[in-house]
Amino acid sequence: PALELFELVMVDEASQVDVASAIGALAELAPNGRLVLLGDHLQMPPIAKIEPPKGCEHIVGSILDYFQVRFSEIEPQPLLENYRSAEGLVRFARELGYPAKLSAKFPDSQLALANALEQPMDWPDTLPWSPLFPALLNPALSTLAVTYPDGKAGQANEFEASLVVATVLLARQSLLRGLSGRTESPTPGLDAQHFWTETVGIVTPHRAQRAAVIRGLRGAFPKEEGELIEKAVDTVERFQGGERDLILVSFGVGDPDLIEAEEEFLLGLNRTNVAISRARAKAIVFVSDDLSYHLPDDAAQ
Repeated sequence: PALELFELVMVDEASQVDVASAIGALAELAPNGRLVLLGDHLQMPPIAKIEPPKGCEHIVGSILDYFQVRFSEIEPQPLLENYRSAEGLVRFARELGYPAKLSAKFPDSQLALANALEQPMDWPDTLPWSPLFPALLNPALSTLAVTYPDGKAGQANEFEASLVVATVLLARQSLLRGLSGRTESPTPGLDAQHFWTETVGIVTPHRAQRAAVIRGLRGAFPKEEGELIEKAVDTVERFQGGERDLILVSFGVGDPDLIEAEEEFLLGLNRTNVAISRARAKAIVFVSDDLSYHLPDDAAQ
């Protein structure tokens, strides 16, 4: 039964709320009340355990998709100012299908350096070193991709994990707390709590790659709290809604057969969008050539 309690009901993150879960809120709307759905249809939908019947996807998907399909005459009102990301990241978002007028509130957001980007004297022997790592952390570049030949890695890729760990270690030793180009200036004293919860985040599609990255980080940061490190590394689904100054995306997969079997999962536009749009200043994508050049059967991917 409708409770008819509220003149205004607002559903936040409506693209992640399935229709069934939203009914509880809708049932409390007064007859002449107003419903406002706030969400992003280019981000991840609710997780479904089974495939929906063909033509009924909007019924078992998000409440936002349901209203867009069922009431197509309602004109969406876009928010056109991005308060999170630098202009380079917002430009990428526009290329993915966001409004052409979408702009960055803080377009000049950049990582702030405490010291020069060079190989530290105490660099561990267990990690590779390359001029690549300082180049990756160049504050002037907000989006970068690291590609390499592989051909065999499954859901965990130790080589790619080592690249991620080395980049994080250099960031830990080189960055200030906060970003330049914002209302508050960056400061010295980048402590572990801030670094792992605000500065850096690692997004990966598979739990096996997450485990490989965490093992590497724990080895590189033996004195820092393991729980903090673990919370900084997660899958796209769990990272949705979060944000960091620096986001590293580690796909991990290099086996062509596995890529073909998981192409819908790995190459989904919404998944990529969520991963990269978590970044405030910079996003770095680590991906094998095998995945980069894979041609999916579904042209929409």
